[in-house]
This record gives sequence, structure tokens and C-alpha cells, in this order.
Amino acid sequence: MSQTSARIFALTLMLAAMILLSVSDSIAEPIIYLIRHAEQTDQKLTDPPLSDMGHARAEWYVGHFTDLGVATIFSSPYLRTRETAKPLADALGLKIIEYNPRELATFAHELKTLEGIILVSGHSNTTPALVNALVGEERFQQLQHFQFDHIFRVTWADDGEVRVTLSYSEPRSVNGDDPSER
Repeated sequence: MSQTSARIFALTLMLAAMILLSVSDSIAEPIIYLIRHAEQTDQKLTDPPLSDMGHARAEWYVGHFTDLGVATIFSSPYLRTRETAKPLADALGLKIIEYNPRELATFAHELKTLEGIILVSGHSNTTPALVNALVGEERFQQLQHFQFDHIFRVTWADDGEVRVTLSYSEPRSVNGDDPSER
């Protein structure tokens, strides 16, 4: 092998190693998806199950999150949050880990120490509050009683900046329209 070929080979190996290291570094930071539980049957019950619309939304989450590489799923201990996360957990062969929705600051700190892609199933008040705890400032307010479609994605940039992207599940809740009342 000529000296030029050996140098090109060595540079190629160094470049490949740098690419692999940068990819593994980007995966080390958690990517956290936070959702509110899907529609429940009776808001007057203490711990209501999901409605038919809620089960449909939970199945929509399976299609949406299955190929994203979710490795860990958290849920508050309530039936509606567990039922929202269960179809995805079953599809991925994962166990749902319960968290205490009354200890969001502690939970946010724990989430920041984890790696990989994480899903958190919470509530209209705890989901935005947990996003706020992760970013370190009050950016988001409590969701309205009819808003079940918000998906918050929290990531960390190389400079440490926390980024939040908001997307929506189907069906959409628009202009105060409560899809569970259709």
C-alpha cells in the first residue's frame, strides 16, 4: 500500500470513528415525549377508564411512537394514564414505570439523567408542569379540559439549550370542540 493510500485509509477510519462518536453522543441525551392521557369516560369519577375515543387515541399513539425507538414509558398511577400508555407498552414489550405526579421536580431531575427515547403519560395539569420543570421556566399552561391531543417533545441541544416541539395526535381538538362529546 502506498503512503498516500495509507493516509487516506487512516483518515477514513478517523472520520468514521468521529461520526460514530457523535451519533452515540446525540443518543445519550434523552428525548422525552410527554402526552396527556386520552379521553376518559366520566370526569366525575375519581379514577375513570378511557372512553372509546380514548382507546382509539391510545391506539393512534402505537402507530405514531412504535418506530421512534421509545425505550422507556412512564405513567402516573391513575387508570386513564396507564390505559393510554398500555397499548404502546404492549406493542414494544415494555413495562410501564409509575411516577408520582405530586413530585414533578424530582421526576424531572430523574428524567434528565436517563438516556434514550422516553414517553411520559400524564394529566392536563402535570404534563405542561413537567415540561416547565424540564426546561427550567414557565412556558406552558395547564391544558384545557378538552385538549387531549398535545404531544410535547423535549430535547437538549449541544449547547445545553432545552428545546420543546409541540405536535398533535388525532383526532384534533379545535376551538374548544370536545371530540369525546361527538
